[in-house]
Amino acid sequence: MKTVRWLDEHLEEYMVVILTSIMTILLFLQVLFRFVLNLPLAWVEEISLYSMVWLCYFGCSLAIKKREHLKMEIITNFLKPKAKKIFDLISLILFFAFAVFVLYHVTLLTADILQRGQVTAVLEIPKWIPYAGVPVAFLLMLIRMIQDFIRTIQEMKELGWKKEEA
Repeated sequence: MKTVRWLDEHLEEYMVVILTSIMTILLFLQVLFRFVLNLPLAWVEEISLYSMVWLCYFGCSLAIKKREHLKMEIITNFLKPKAKKIFDLISLILFFAFAVFVLYHVTLLTADILQRGQVTAVLEIPKWIPYAGVPVAFLLMLIRMIQDFIRTIQEMKELGWKKEEA
């Protein structure tokens, strides 16, 4: 149970730190090898590219978890707290539907790549491995949205939300 709690609290943060570190170190090596030793490393570019993709999607999940994702705050700033929560719920539901749609299609794409046995251009590792990060990250986003939905409902109850006020 401790492991699950730790993963819930820190998974995305560690992924973002690890991926950023990998990219920084590898790109520094690439500059060093290309311009100092005149010997470019092709594999660095491929790993950096996949790390950047993973970083973006895990970062999005982290933003959802911390409630720092992009929103139309210009609209909600003029709303009362209860109306703002309703707007937040509607926005979460729409974002959730979009994420389910994307998750479904990237899972199909990843499964298709797995079935075809494609490999990456330089490293020649199975291409489904770097592609698998996107469905995993979208699954995490869905989990974070469910958690945020529950948290928003609890906040509405704390505000004294009643059915007849809707």
